[in-house]
Amino acid sequence: MPKIMLSIDPGAKGAIATFEDKFLVAMTRATPEFLTNLLLRLRGARVVLEQVNGAPGQSGPASFNFGKAYGELLGVCEALRVEPVLVRPADWKPALGLRREYGETTAQFKRRSLVMARDLWPEHASRFFKLAKDDGAAEAALLGHYALVQGIV
Repeated sequence: MPKIMLSIDPGAKGAIATFEDKFLVAMTRATPEFLTNLLLRLRGARVVLEQVNGAPGQSGPASFNFGKAYGELLGVCEALRVEPVLVRPADWKPALGLRREYGETTAQFKRRSLVMARDLWPEHASRFFKLAKDDGAAEAALLGHYALVQGIV
């Protein structure tokens, strides 16, 4: 039976990367509905979820909505009795060489995630990581890559 792992980047452009036996095989949006369907279909899947906080400079309503989305994903895991592995961006990003450079804009920083994902999975570059708005997909996949390399799932 294949080992399945879901790695999740929560947020408005968030995504769920599905790995089967350490190979990236699918990508979908990070919504409670998609996560519920995946976990019900892929019994025994392991889940890695980016443990997030509000971003500096983010408005109160934006932080609340971000936290709500994160909480909903945690709630799905809890309801389906799946224990997610929580990984902080401050841990996985620097481990992959994704430290934010001085003066670098958010867009530039996110672009580096896309470039790295395209390099790691060229077979999926035009499908999952094609556009700038696909940075959530890139980060979900990179989070999964980190979890697999570190052996934390």
